Amino acid sequence: SSTMKFEEHETRRQWTLSALETLNQFVKSDADFHGNRPYEQKAIGFQHQILLDGKYRVVFLGVFNVGKSSAINAFLGGAYLPMDVEECTSKLTFIQRGGALQLVITLTQTAAPDEIAALQNLFGAIPATVSVEGGGRALRVTYGTDVPDAMRKSLEPLVTVLADEDFPHLAPLREKIEEISLCLPSAVLEEDIVFVDTPGVHSVSETRQEITYNILEHSHLVIMFVDSGI
Repeated sequence: SSTMKFEEHETRRQWTLSALETLNQFVKSDADFHGNRPYEQKAIGFQHQILLDGKYRVVFLGVFNVGKSSAINAFLGGAYLPMDVEECTSKLTFIQRGGALQLVITLTQTAAPDEIAALQNLFGAIPATVSVEGGGRALRVTYGTDVPDAMRKSLEPLVTVLADEDFPHLAPLREKIEEISLCLPSAVLEEDIVFVDTPGVHSVSETRQEITYNILEHSHLVIMFVDSGI
């Protein structure tokens, strides 16, 4: 029966969560572990989060300017993501269904007061409000509208290649951005699916390539874009 299948799945899920915690403790403090502790702990934490949220991850992969963001926008039915040639994505961007239009910025370090103020000043014209979470390690942007253009204007100074040139005052905050999550009130997206827009591979930045390739290990489906002119 479907009930038995669900119970079996949940039992296996709980066992896997327990196994990940045991593995994390081994990596964290066991003297017999000789690998890269921070890297392995981060990888285990990522797997743990995937198991908790139960989302099916669809990753869009390709070189810069190949059309990943444009394709995602077309599917979503609105220009949520920057997609001009000069506005390539430079950060991992997660897109999922939500009750209201929101943007969550996860940071590698605590945001400084002047960085938060700069972001609030920028978003004040959209309009949107910025709240601080996780002791300053995450910033949540809540919009007063569901218009896709509001999200696109927010992302332009945060994830695009030209952001350093066009929005230099936000450079310190951009350096701290680990990933960005979009919550869209869209019926097109199923609740258990997450789209991942990745930085272009074969770029001048090794860091961007690294985060792109690392996300593939934790995905369920990869959609590869190839330049038709090649």
